[in-house]
Amino acid sequence: WCDTAQAACSYLRNILTTSALLRGAGVGEGAASPMAAAVAWVLRDGLGMAGSLLFSVAVGAGFDDNVKEWRLFADLINDVGLTLDMLAPLAGRGAAFTLVAAAGAACKTTCGMVAGATRASITAHFARASNLSDVSAKENAQETAVTLLGLVVGTLFASQLGEADSLATWLAFAALTALHVYFNWVGVGCLTFSWLNRQRADFVTHGWVVHGRVPSPAEVAGRERLWGPLWIWLAGPSMGAPLRNAGIPDAAHLKKLVGLYSSQRYLLTAREAGRLRRWLLGSRHVSISIVLRDDAGPDDALHALLQAAVLTHGEGGRRDRGQRAGGERGGGAGGGGG
Repeated sequence: WCDTAQAACSYLRNILTTSALLRGAGVGEGAASPMAAAVAWVLRDGLGMAGSLLFSVAVGAGFDDNVKEWRLFADLINDVGLTLDMLAPLAGRGAAFTLVAAAGAACKTTCGMVAGATRASITAHFARASNLSDVSAKENAQETAVTLLGLVVGTLFASQLGEADSLATWLAFAALTALHVYFNWVGVGCLTFSWLNRQRADFVTHGWVVHGRVPSPAEVAGRERLWGPLWIWLAGPSMGAPLRNAGIPDAAHLKKLVGLYSSQRYLLTAREAGRLRRWLLGSRHVSISIVLRDDAGPDDALHALLQAAVLTHGEGGRRDRGQRAGGERGGGAGGGGG
């Protein structure tokens, strides 16, 4: 239901932003030139498409790693684009209007590209009975139904609000945007994936080292945070780090490290973190770098993360398990004495 609600919010806002763009392009004014309005519209679409292409080249390889985060990003960047569309008429006519409208179009086309890239993984998640085509067909039917409903409701909605620059229109747009963000946050947070990405692998290895067991997919999903990739980038370990950034001081240390990891497809180094990271993460934070060989696979990466978890949490994990075991033995002894 969250997906249906957020789609309805987007459709209603699209009506408001389309009205604002048409007014900004001069539609409805006797002095406006139809050709100038058409050129401004084409330039807006062209610059928007170019911006989305540059974005896809920059980050296209990372969509599969963080599906939930990128899906939420798609809707948030769409909110930014719709807001720019609403602001475009306030920039005046000519180049200023075209640039603001083009920035909004770039955000919206980026949303479409990112949402399409993540849709395959999300659809496969729901196709538990190998019924991918059936799930895709139902998703398309749902979108069509929401569009038809939005067509009717949106027409009544726009006629009640009046002009695109009125206070009521801006208040309605702000309320719909807030609802759109909320529904997306709840909907994306409900997804429970059974495969590992970097954030989920950290939770699994941490649970094994500290608590002595592997958490279930539902438990991992409950701990996931949509800002998790940013936190991992800051706190580490740094997976796939270049050898030059691993903190190896000289060739002698490198030779010793290669010999130590001769049976593995990775190298792991630990050193004192930089000043900024110690200030943000604590004075005892250790910076861990994992260098992968060309033939390393997912099992090697998971093994390296497990070793990093042992280095980071191992002592505390052994202490916690020892305390639990001692408590269980004590409880058993007390019961026997009674």
